[in-house]
Amino acid sequence: MRRRTRVGLAVLLVVTSLAATAGTAARWLVTPVDDGVITLLLLGSDEGPPRAGTPERGRADAFHLLFVSPDREHATFVNIARDAWVPIADRGNGKINGCLAGGPDRCVRTVEGYFGIDVDHYLLTSMHGMAHAFEQFGGIDVEVDRALTMGGPDIAAGAQHLNGYEALTYARDRKNRPDGDFGRTRAQAELLQRAHAEAVAGADLGSIARAVAILSRHVVTDIPDAHLLRYGYAAMTLRPRNVANVTLPGTIGTAGAASVIRLGGGAAALVADAADDGRVTATG
Repeated sequence: MRRRTRVGLAVLLVVTSLAATAGTAARWLVTPVDDGVITLLLLGSDEGPPRAGTPERGRADAFHLLFVSPDREHATFVNIARDAWVPIADRGNGKINGCLAGGPDRCVRTVEGYFGIDVDHYLLTSMHGMAHAFEQFGGIDVEVDRALTMGGPDIAAGAQHLNGYEALTYARDRKNRPDGDFGRTRAQAELLQRAHAEAVAGADLGSIARAVAILSRHVVTDIPDAHLLRYGYAAMTLRPRNVANVTLPGTIGTAGAASVIRLGGGAAALVADAADDGRVTATG
């Protein structure tokens, strides 16, 4: 069983101690956390405030794999539509977002079993968690290609500075996008890419620590506290132009009365390609 923690106090204690010894901190931060490709599973739950329930037992309506190359110079988001029809660990076939009903561990085992890869860690947030995190980062600049609505603040087309709940609308709206769930999952990763690019600009030890502290308040993860700052440092020193964003291809079909997405061989090839070295060369 993976260790689950809502990180916070331990990270802040580490930040405080590092701030007192910046030279030692810098040397510690650059020490590699892991060898080889780092594989993270990023999940966004549809449960938790403003809805009832806990994020760890909802549906994973944001579902992404993030692969980081061994040299930490490149990374690839691989986006998986929430309606992808796959074998769910210990449950039988279902939409991939349903794996979270058994907790994030089941989502990890589902991905590992279906794609034949090893996931190092997961990070899970809720709708409010995502909105609050973007708000505390100061919002985000996005070029919105069409008007979007999703039961919260509407977003007009054009260059926009989105606050936290507007970012949530951008991440959730699928009905106004011509490619539905494919467009939504791609937009979610685009938000993460953009947030990374803005955070990297002018990053230093203090800003890295602040970014990790913000995320720690809104994320449940099995990454050990002592490693979070190193992961943050690796992210902040990764050039945004070296971060790719690909969405798994599939075809819309049905399973009983449910509308689902059938992932083809191209999807498996893309995941295998990214898992090999953190970069995608296959076209899917």
